[in-house]
Amino acid sequence: MSIADIINSTSSSNTASSASNTSSTSKTNKTKTDTSQLLSSEDFLKLMLAQLKNQDPMNAMDPSEYVSQLAQFTTASGTQEMNTSIATLSESMRSSQMLEGSTMIGRDILVAGENATLSTTGSVRGAVNIPSGAVSAQMNIRDASGQLVRSMPVSTTEGLQDFTWDGATSAGERAPAGEYNVEVVANVGGANESLETLLSDRVTSVTIDATNGLTLNTASLGPRALDDVRRVM
Repeated sequence: MSIADIINSTSSSNTASSASNTSSTSKTNKTKTDTSQLLSSEDFLKLMLAQLKNQDPMNAMDPSEYVSQLAQFTTASGTQEMNTSIATLSESMRSSQMLEGSTMIGRDILVAGENATLSTTGSVRGAVNIPSGAVSAQMNIRDASGQLVRSMPVSTTEGLQDFTWDGATSAGERAPAGEYNVEVVANVGGANESLETLLSDRVTSVTIDATNGLTLNTASLGPRALDDVRRVM
């Protein structure tokens, strides 16, 4: 008599008085299929001992059948333990990410962006990666209507070059607070090339979720993924 047989006979006895024989048969068949997945380790050991005690001495259980049942239970038990371990590891990684992100609050970061916000005071800071062979580079700042507000030269030294716009227009007046487009154009090999601009902003808070992972919320550039950060200052 196998473990599944013991469970099935018990299940059949308890369901004999059921109003629906069809339902009883369905439950019994399901038990036969899912026995190894429904048992806890304690239940399995109890039923295994009961099986050994109640077997016919003249027709003992085939050792290979015993090993097969044990292997099935071990596999199911191992899978459950693995899932638990993965869930624990995932939660640990989330906690680690949140801790890492919390250290970014109050820090300035450099991320890709074209639209910078100018406040009533202060400046706009950023950087641009100058390619090899650039003979000139110029930063153009335009307002929301597309009007050119200020043009400034940028260093042509190869590599990441910082820039700062103090908020003044070409006429020397303070530009109104608002959003401005920042573009850097370099002359490389005789042709003008628009370069990717990086803008600086301060991290005000962090958010973590299962879909997007760790997100850094900035003061004016909005939410940014940790992978988007090019520099922490």
